[in-house]
Amino acid sequence: MLPYLARRIANYAVLLFIATSLAYLLASASLDPSALWNRQDPSLNWDAIHANLVKYNISHDLPVWDRYVTWLRNVLFHWDWGRTPKGELINTLIGTKIFVSVRLVFLGAAIGMVGGVALGAWTATRQYRFSDRAISLISMIIISTPAMVIAILLQVLAVQINRSSGFQIFEFTGEGRAPSVASSTCCFPPCRCRWAVSPPTPASSATSCSTPWAPTTCAPPAPRASSSARR
Repeated sequence: MLPYLARRIANYAVLLFIATSLAYLLASASLDPSALWNRQDPSLNWDAIHANLVKYNISHDLPVWDRYVTWLRNVLFHWDWGRTPKGELINTLIGTKIFVSVRLVFLGAAIGMVGGVALGAWTATRQYRFSDRAISLISMIIISTPAMVIAILLQVLAVQINRSSGFQIFEFTGEGRAPSVASSTCCFPPCRCRWAVSPPTPASSATSCSTPWAPTTCAPPAPRASSSARR
């Protein structure tokens, strides 16, 4: 029994390594991280952007194989999965999202087992009736529908329920924390701040960065002047 389990685990480990490597190679060959910025914006410091992308080992100018070898070495010896084009740690993002996925998996399994057994027992007592055939048809449609399609439909349904009720009952992005204006980040010179809630007002256009071009926290926008003050 133990040798069989060891072979199965080894097979899954090899498949996981191949799938992860292929995904990295395909993404590196087809995606250009610098496309996240507006190339027609003359105020962006492209030398600084390129230097950051090279530092993060995701520059499109670097050979794909060299990027893969460096990334694999960092993963195996330092457990460093790299950074996003904006400088965020992949380890931190995975650590946040993996617990969300685990909660959803256990919640879905619990609902599926309890609800499935209860619904199956109820339809068994109404065999060949309309309710039995309707539930069987709905079950086949759900099983045949791809999970991504069901996820999008559930998101649309959640948005409609939130709008109809006027309350944020369902949330399907992030951990449910509202973005803070004070947590805005400044990317590259000249200081171009990305505000989480709303763009800075003209009164706050004089914000400055503490470093020349590294991502840093900008000062929150000044309160908007009243209409009487502007007059």
